[in-house]
Amino acid sequence: MQIQTNVHEHVFTEFIIMEMIIMSRFMNSSSKSHKRVTEMSEREYIAYKKRREASLNARNIIIRFIFITAVAMILTISIKAITTFASSSAGVEQKYYKTVSIGYNDTLESIAESNYDPSHYSTAKDYLQEIMDINHLSADSAIGGGQIIYIPYYSEIH
Repeated sequence: MQIQTNVHEHVFTEFIIMEMIIMSRFMNSSSKSHKRVTEMSEREYIAYKKRREASLNARNIIIRFIFITAVAMILTISIKAITTFASSSAGVEQKYYKTVSIGYNDTLESIAESNYDPSHYSTAKDYLQEIMDINHLSADSAIGGGQIIYIPYYSEIH
């Protein structure tokens, strides 16, 4: 967020500097007229009015361009920051644990095979070993119907 603030301040500072340059040029060009408007002939006045209108139109176009560019830059930076933040947390999975009640015909192997996720474990035996480690079971341990064990699973971070 600090980078965005600095960019916004930089764009705003550039906008102010450009505005000051434009205003100083406008003030200098208008002070160069040798005659007052009341001393001008009709032809001179019409030419003066056209020059002044063209100068104001050019100034307004430049100001609009700078404003639109600044807004576009701010929007681009904001959208980029939002999409970067959203994509950095999307698809990230975390390990969780859930309880499973052992059925009377279930074995640790059958539970491991039915809950095995190949994207996180290389083999079902690796998953079985983790289940045994979590529940402090050994290969000789017997499990019975109605017993509750913990098994790991992965899910996206919410």
